Amino acid sequence: MLTDEARLQAALELREVAGQRGRWKLAFRGSSMLPTLREGDLLSVVRASAGELGGGEIVVFRRRDQYVVHRFLGRSPFDGRLLTKGDNCLRRDQPIEAEALVGRVVGVDRGGQRLELGPPAGRARSALASLLSLSVSATLEVARAARRRIDPGLRLRLPLPLRQRLREWALASQRLLLR
Repeated sequence: MLTDEARLQAALELREVAGQRGRWKLAFRGSSMLPTLREGDLLSVVRASAGELGGGEIVVFRRRDQYVVHRFLGRSPFDGRLLTKGDNCLRRDQPIEAEALVGRVVGVDRGGQRLELGPPAGRARSALASLLSLSVSATLEVARAARRRIDPGLRLRLPLPLRQRLREWALASQRLLLR
């Protein structure tokens, strides 16, 4: 287990390498991007600015002392900050400043196979996965809003079977896209 200091040092080294080369490899950890990314996938990342991003691309950004790999959804119409979300998460992340962006993922190596995420096919696939991910979030938000209108004091907790079905539907749809 890495200490917080070791994690921070590794993150600083990653940023330094990225700044020098503009392209690097990053091992993915976690489940927030399932089924698109899996634990142990080796990501090819290139330096990118916020202006270069297209909706649906997978990006790497810095949040506090860690690097996060999530999908770019677009920019906030209010303040221009970046909107991101993990494919396996029900809600969007807090908006991030453009300066927190480190780069975008252009390829994934998994079990000896390589999946390219560059244009044009990769961007179309990314955009569709983004729409599917957002559709589940939007469905949940509409359900919450409707429930609040019925009883404003009621905290919405969709029944577990419905939440599971929505998540399974989104994951199955994304798996079809990633074949």
